[in-house]
Order: sequence, then structure tokens, then C-alpha cells
Amino acid sequence: MRMQRPIHRLLGIAFVLSLCATGANAGLGDMLKEKVKAIKGEPKARPAATAAETGAIKSRMSPPVTAESLAKFKAAMQIEKTERERAVKFLASLKTQEEYSKCQMEVMRSPEGMKIAGRMSAMDDKTTPEEFQKVMAQVGADMQKLTEEKCGPDPGAGRSRGGEMMREALAKGSDAFVGDDNTYSIWKEWVLEFCKYIEKIKQDPDAKAKLAKIRDEGLRIPGTGQGIYYVYTASEATLLLEQCEELVALIEATS
Repeated sequence: MRMQRPIHRLLGIAFVLSLCATGANAGLGDMLKEKVKAIKGEPKARPAATAAETGAIKSRMSPPVTAESLAKFKAAMQIEKTERERAVKFLASLKTQEEYSKCQMEVMRSPEGMKIAGRMSAMDDKTTPEEFQKVMAQVGADMQKLTEEKCGPDPGAGRSRGGEMMREALAKGSDAFVGDDNTYSIWKEWVLEFCKYIEKIKQDPDAKAKLAKIRDEGLRIPGTGQGIYYVYTASEATLLLEQCEELVALIEATS
């Protein structure tokens, strides 16, 4: 049975109002810090760092720290840092939900918006349900496109996209290193533990002698629990010592 014109108009009004209400309950959050915080996710579990307390120090890093692997690690973190900065910039560009809803209303009331919505008024009692649905779908798509052009992405969808960009940043960094997220994260943890430990040693009166011993013998840093250590060979310690400042900056920028 064909729908009468008054019904068409009522449905058209309901459709327009529904567009205005889209995302109204998606939550506020106009601060970039809140946007980034919302997408970080759950922290990863720390891996165990087990080794004997005494005896010869063998490499516990996988892959071992060499000039080549360390260069790849730094390059990977630089890639991740750049991609993260893109994500942060994107998140900063998002409107708050309140701003977005206001912009939506302005678009709906604009000449362009009224012209799009006006297509529904052209339908009459001769319009079939199939034709009506087709027009409604096209009007909705065109209105959404115009809204995105004028208002930018919907904040809710934008935050989801920002989260995807952050995850993609980690994946790109991992792929540039060894292609495994867990190994990449473990390297960040172990290198950071080493450099933090070295920073404390540098405050000691006998720091010079201690650092010389680490270069000669390697290092065991006690972890949490009995028999748990972060272990670095002499060659690994020497390489890391020379680049801690740069490494810590990159790790903190990608954590």
C-alpha cells in the first residue's frame, strides 16, 4: 500500500532529527590528554628476567645487543614515534561532542543541508516504498558527507580511529625491528631498566670505577623476586652506555 504525503513528511522530519542526535551521548572529553588516555589500553605484563646470581654473564637479550641490532631498534622506535605523533595530531583536531553536535545543526540548517533534505519533500503519494528508501539512503549519505566536510570526523569514530593509528604505530615499529611486538616491548623494558640503573650509578662518588667494571664484566640488575635479574654482557653494556640518553628519549616517546 502506498504511503500518504503526511506520513512521508513525518518520516522525513524524524530522519533529519535523528541525524542531529547522532553521537550526542558518545561522551565529552575535549582535552587531548583524555583522548590519548582513552586509547592506550591495558598495560602489558612484564617478562621475567631470570638468570644465575653468580658466574659468567651470558646474553639474555633476544636478539643480543649488537651495533646492528641497536641501530635497528632505534630506527624502529623513530618510525613508531613519527606515527604516534601523527595520531596525536589527528586526535587534537577532533571537536568535542558538544562542538560537533552544534556544527551538525548548523550544517542541517545551511542552504546546502536544506537542499539535500529538501529531496524528501519532492516525494508524493505515488512514491513507492522502494523509491522512498532509496531516496532516504542517498539523502543520509550526502548529509553525512557534507557534515564531515564542514565539521570533521565524528568524535566517537575519530577516537576509535586514533586508537587504530596508535596500534598501527606500534606494529610499524615492531615490523622494522624484528616483526614481533613482544620482543620489541621486551627490548624497550630491558634497555630502559639498564639506563635507569646507570643513571643512579652516575650519582655515586665511585661512579667512574663502577662504570669501568660494568664495561669489563657486564651487569646484573636485580628484578622483582628471588633469582630474578636483568642481565647484560660486557659488550652489550658498553654499547648501551654510550647511547642511553638517546635510547631513553625514544622509549619514553613510544611508551
